Amino acid sequence: SGSSVSAIASILKKNDVIKSEKAFQYYVKYKGASGFQAGFYHLNKGMDLDAIIHKLTSGATGYAFQITVTEGEQLTQIAAAIADETKYSKKQVIAKLDDETFINQLKKEFPDTVTNDVFNKNIKHSLEGYLFPATYPFNDPDTSLEDIITAMVKQTNSYVETYKAEMKKNKLSV
Repeated sequence: SGSSVSAIASILKKNDVIKSEKAFQYYVKYKGASGFQAGFYHLNKGMDLDAIIHKLTSGATGYAFQITVTEGEQLTQIAAAIADETKYSKKQVIAKLDDETFINQLKKEFPDTVTNDVFNKNIKHSLEGYLFPATYPFNDPDTSLEDIITAMVKQTNSYVETYKAEMKKNKLSV
């Protein structure tokens, strides 16, 4: 709060978001940007200066980051959304989503939702369809990938719980 443009540039440089503090300061001045908002931001070195300035002037979410899963998105699209907002690459996210050891942990935590059905040989990604469409806010910028995915499966589990009796009656699986 109250940081000058040069202090912001220093923070961005220290975190490898920008290459040059001076270039950032000159660009901010050239663009006439002002009104930088204090808060937590997830920025990465792949962002251009306009995107960084936009995020910093539009205000923080109040969370370190948030991930939005839109209804109908495929697992690879969700992995990209997670990668865009975290320090994890899309490849790392997909690897975790396909990790049998991790999926078995989810089976233990959510036995009525994540069942052996997820390991069917005809399924490309075991957790496809198990990441509930919603916006997930996270307070810790270093939230583990396991915790991110677990939050999404937990939301699916909550939804499944409401239909548990009906599913059993009709002999349906998740």
